[in-house]
Parts: sequence; structure tokens; C-alpha cells
Amino acid sequence: MPAFAFPRPDLAWLAWVGLVPALLVVRAAPDRPAAGWRAWWVGLGFLTTVAYWLAPSLLYAGLALAAGALALLWVPWGWFVRATLGRPLSLARGSAALVLVPTGWVAQEAVRSWDRLGGPWALLGVTQWHHPVELGLASVGGAWLVSAAIVAANVGVVLLLDAGWVAVGRRRAASPTVASAAGGLGVLGAAGLVVSVLAGPLVYAATPPARVPSGSASTVRVALVQPGALPPGPGTLRREVTLTAGLATQHPGLVVWGESSIGDDVAHHASQLAVVRGLASRVGADLLINDDGRAPSGRIEKTSLLVGPGGVLASYVKNRLVPFGEYVPFPQLFGWLRDFTRAAPRNVVAGHGLVVMHAGALRIGPLICFESAFPDMARTLADQGVELITYQTSDSTWPGTWVQAQHASMAAVRAAEVGRPAVQSALTGDSVVADSRGRLLGWAGQSTSGVLLVDVPLAGWTTVYDRIGDVVPVGAVVLTLVAVAGLVVTRRRDHGSPAAPARRPRSGRGPGRVVPGGGRRAPLGWSAAGSPDPAELPRPPGGPMPAKRSRPDP
Repeated sequence: MPAFAFPRPDLAWLAWVGLVPALLVVRAAPDRPAAGWRAWWVGLGFLTTVAYWLAPSLLYAGLALAAGALALLWVPWGWFVRATLGRPLSLARGSAALVLVPTGWVAQEAVRSWDRLGGPWALLGVTQWHHPVELGLASVGGAWLVSAAIVAANVGVVLLLDAGWVAVGRRRAASPTVASAAGGLGVLGAAGLVVSVLAGPLVYAATPPARVPSGSASTVRVALVQPGALPPGPGTLRREVTLTAGLATQHPGLVVWGESSIGDDVAHHASQLAVVRGLASRVGADLLINDDGRAPSGRIEKTSLLVGPGGVLASYVKNRLVPFGEYVPFPQLFGWLRDFTRAAPRNVVAGHGLVVMHAGALRIGPLICFESAFPDMARTLADQGVELITYQTSDSTWPGTWVQAQHASMAAVRAAEVGRPAVQSALTGDSVVADSRGRLLGWAGQSTSGVLLVDVPLAGWTTVYDRIGDVVPVGAVVLTLVAVAGLVVTRRRDHGSPAAPARRPRSGRGPGRVVPGGGRRAPLGWSAAGSPDPAELPRPPGGPMPAKRSRPDP
């Protein structure tokens, strides 16, 4: 269910309650291994749904295998759910659930965010991308903290439900103790839900107003050129040239093309570079283009080029590559996948280090495609003083799927995290513009072929997330490891403890059915010593049947 909170269904509200069924199923597991197994199914369903568009590229079975491997990260989360939300539920365990269950979820998000495992795609906090007030928490702890708040809200709903079940299911008892327990769980659940939902808006309201950097203009007019879905070949470049030439009367401050907007290496095609230089002179603005350049080794590298009337002003080579799409990680283990899937036939060359470009007086930080998923890259650029973060992408491999909207939504989250406006220009969509609070200023969907022209406020601010970095995900991983170690120690201690002494049967109740050393009832017909109950012995020949008790032993 939480997968439908992401674009394109975009049911953002569903994230706040969509985990409740999973929590109920996992907490009802009979033992810890079963809880981990059920949590694995939760992770598998979530990943395969939110990334279904990868199935054709991975030949369908590959997606199930990859998602199944990553879903193992949900197993500790399942343990926490059962340990804290399993019945009988108390205030202490409910309070622990509001901490440990969100922690376990964020920990799995942090671990699978390693770029070689697929990167931080489908973080639960990103579902709130078009609710800037909820992204207030992102300015404190990144999308990770928004994820934690969402999971805590779901836990709060479970506590409220449990309080209702306790109150209704035991109403006949009219016990003050039962009523007190139900009331306590209800208050705890309501508090967890309200605090989780309102934390973002409160931080948003308390955030100081953004400021324009000294010596900078208050706004910059940015033109995002989106040629649309066109057949492979020179048609894309011709369309980009036509659209850009029409900006001559619009006076943009910066023109941004999408990823691989020029399929050739501009350094070795003087005629194409001349065309771009002529466009920059005609519209009176620098152009940020992207080509498939050639490294000295002869291999391809994805390169952003800032071009003005005088030529190339600056360049940036993509650092974080798409696993299996642009390179095959651990080729000794997975190189064989090239023969059976659409994995990259050869590795693209990765760049080293980020670049701050100067388009006139404007300082921009260029990033390419998959790099919009990584909050640390945007945070580094903000620390280096950029006024605008630009993303260039293509997304033409999966037309008509959720991936375009999912990808574009990340720009708004990155803007809210680092307090800098961000834009994303895509060849086929979706292109997007967001201000420094994550508020949406412009959007061009997949059906658009044209120019998205937006006056972007340059006001920015230094967020708490800028200062403290990834404290939330790192802390979640550490706390998860400590909690898992505690569960393991507790399990070993329980299994290694000596047996409890047998209970003596109560007087006047007849033979007790107690297992020696365990305190549990033995099967009917067996006495405390493990011998048959006289009532169940065979009838002696000619003798009377032993009298049975009128009621069973409680």
C-alpha cells in the first residue's frame, strides 16, 4: 500500500496509514523468525511495486531476485514490530514501538541507499514531495526524518486500534485496570500520531525566511528545454535548437537541456559546438547542455557542459552511475548478467568531485540524472555556496511509467533539505522547478514538448540538515544494531536459563495438569507426574468405572 503514495498515483496521504495492515500482520507472527519472514514479504511487495518499471530491463525474474535480496533488510524491522507491538501490549512496549519501529525502517532505507545496491530510491519520506509543510522535517534530518515520522504515525494508528480493541473486547469485565490500560494506549497512540503529523508543519512555520545572497539578483529566469519523445537520431538536437531559438525574446538567465541532449562528443564535433555557441549568443544566456563524451581511455562519460558565446565555460562528469544501467557492479560476480539482461554492455566512466559553475553572476551546481536521489551531493553543493542546483536527465528508457514522476519529485525534496532552489530538465519528461522550501513552481509532464520558463527566486538559507548531515540515518543504523544485539542476547538467555520448579496442584482441585519444570498444562488425561489420569485408565474387568470429575481442572 505505501508504494501508491509515490508518484504517479501520488496518494501522499496513504503513506501515513498504509503501513498499518503490514504492522498488524507482522506483529501477529507466532515467533520471531515468522515475524522476520512476514517483514521480508512486506519489503518484497513494496520494492517490486514501487519499481515495477524495472521489470522489462531485468527480464522480470531479475527484479524479483534483486528485490528479494534487498527485502532481507526488512527482517530486523519485523523483529522490532513483534517485540514491541505484539500482545499483550503495554505502555512501555508501545512507547518503545514509537522509537524502534521507525528506527528499523530508516535503517533499511539507509543501508540500501548505497549506490551499488541501487541508491536511495523510494525513500518513504519522498512521498510528501508536494507538501512543503511536511518537508519541514527534511530541512532538519533529510528525507530520512520524514520517513521516521510517517512510520511513527502508522504505529500510533496501531496503538489507537489496540486501545479500541481492549476497551470493546473486555467491556463486560468492567475492570478499572482494563479501562486504564485502554486509555493509556489510546493517549499514547493519539500523541504519537499527532506529533508525527504536525512536526513537519511546526518546523516549517518556525523556519526563518530565506535570504538572497549579497550581490545576487533576487530571481533568475530559467528555461528548461524538453524536446519530448522523438526517434533516435539528429531529430532531438534539431528540436532543442528550434525551441531554444524561440527564447530570444524571453531573456532567460540560464537555459538547461536534458541528459544526453547531444549524443555525440561535442569536443570532437566542432559544428555542433558552433551551433550551441550561436544559440547562447542569440538568446543572451549561457546554455547548460549534456553530451556523451569520450574519456582518454575511449569509454563514455556523461558530461554537463556550460557553453557561452565564447565556447565551453565549465564541465562536470557524472559521479554516481546507475548500477547495471551504466555499469555492472562487482563484475566478477555479476558480469554474466550482460548476456541475459539489458545491463550496460560496458561501464561508463565516473567522474571525481563536484563542480560549481558560474553562469554570469549565478553560481550553479550541476548534477546528472540518478544523482538527484542522493541528498549528500546536494548538501555538498549547498556548502560550496551554489545558488541553484540543476539536474539533467533523460528517463526515455521507460516511457509512460511511474519513473518520470518519481524522479522529478526528488528535486523538490532536495531543495527543501538544503535550502536551495532546484530544477530538473528532462528530455522526455518530467521537468520540474522548486524553490528553496520545496514549493513547486513549475512542472512539465511526459506529454509536453516545449520549454518550461520559470522565474526562480534565489533566496536560500542554511538548514539544520546542512549543518548536521546524515545523523538520522547513521543513528538509525547504530540503534538498530544495538537493538538486534539486545534481542539476540535476550533469546540466548531465555533458552539457556534453568527450568522453573514444578507447581504443586492446588488442594481440592484433584490431580493437576502441570508439566514438571515448565508450568504449562499437560494434555488431558495426564497427571502432574506425567502418568495417566485414573479417569482415563482402562476399565478393569468386572470392576466399577472410576468416577470422573464433574468439571475440568482450570
